[in-house]
Amino acid sequence: MAKRKKKKNIFGTVLHILCLLLCIGILTALAPMVITLLANINETYDIPVISQTSAENTEEDWALLLVNYDHPLPSDYSFEILTLSNNEEIDERIYPALQNMFDDARNDGINLFVRSGYRDKEEQEIIFQNKFNECMDEGMNEEEAYQETLRWVAEPGKSEHETGLAVDINSEVSAEDTYNWLISNSYKYGFIQRYAEEKSAVTKVYNEPWHYRYVGIKAAKEMVRDDLCLEEYLENKS
Repeated sequence: MAKRKKKKNIFGTVLHILCLLLCIGILTALAPMVITLLANINETYDIPVISQTSAENTEEDWALLLVNYDHPLPSDYSFEILTLSNNEEIDERIYPALQNMFDDARNDGINLFVRSGYRDKEEQEIIFQNKFNECMDEGMNEEEAYQETLRWVAEPGKSEHETGLAVDINSEVSAEDTYNWLISNSYKYGFIQRYAEEKSAVTKVYNEPWHYRYVGIKAAKEMVRDDLCLEEYLENKS
């Protein structure tokens, strides 16, 4: 009986192997048909394949552009300008986020508007010169007036306003309520307060609670979470 049982076990094992090989053979034969069918379905319905990581990297290419005293605007930089209802201009790529932020602020009783958006180099030169003249009128010498002007106005070619990604924001309510709302909510839409007083040693710009810069939602959340200005954030990423 022991011998019969052994033969039976061997027969069962062989049968199992044959069945397995048969299944593999069938699947191998059907694989090209399945692949072709899936390809035809994708082509028929034009199904897009979108990489979230690629989309985020694409945004970073332009949304994290650094323009400051050490990094002038690239000479070949360009973008599509969008004109707002009050004739201020911005990079059209930030408009959806800006509009969403303004809509939600309005729902909270804060009617925001862009006081100053995109400026070309010539306009920045006028603003810089006017501030310089004002400092000179206050009795400063040229070097003192120049350094004081730099605290408030970027040199032409080194202003974020020339990127179209920066906006000075005001509202019809008190400045305190306006800036408190922006500090608490702007990052949700991809905007950061660019020149905070506690970061002036890094940015070299005095406190500007009205100046907001689009950097993208992911970067804005990380910068707020880690208490970083744009210079610090980019340095950490490098």
